[in-house]
Amino acid sequence: MNSNLENRFQEYDWNNQNCYLQRKNYGEFLSSYIRNQKSSLVLNLNGEWGTGKTHFLRQLYTDLHANHKLPTVYIDAWESDFSDDPLLVVLSEITDQLLKYITDEEGKKRENAKAKQSELLGKLSLLTKKIYNSSLDVAAAYISTKNEEWETGLDATALTSIASHLKVNKKIKL
Repeated sequence: MNSNLENRFQEYDWNNQNCYLQRKNYGEFLSSYIRNQKSSLVLNLNGEWGTGKTHFLRQLYTDLHANHKLPTVYIDAWESDFSDDPLLVVLSEITDQLLKYITDEEGKKRENAKAKQSELLGKLSLLTKKIYNSSLDVAAAYISTKNEEWETGLDATALTSIASHLKVNKKIKL
């Protein structure tokens, strides 16, 4: 993603332009709601093509990032569509964009950023491995409950063996 992201979206600041779609009030409400959350939150923005979803999200990003200094990551799926592994793209964007928030006591950026990035990627890799391996267990258990209905011919032992074979067992050191 563009490393100059903070300058790239200046034009989307609600305070510097008129919002022709008159969504400023909605955006400010949503921004306030996000900033006041104490736990994880998932939001879905849904609309027809051309209704301003990307524009609205860029405005929201600018508000959270520039106006409220909230660590915020913006990922453009179309712009980042250069890899066969979407998880790798997402993790790369998260670490690259969050590096700008890592500052040591003297205010020097990026001196320790590579080490912190490696540490973060290691933790994300470990988490991804655990999620992947756990989902294989859940999938095997679910399929075993549907064995007769789907006529898989696989019993729980066979499914567990297949899941075990597919698991990532490589040791990841942090």
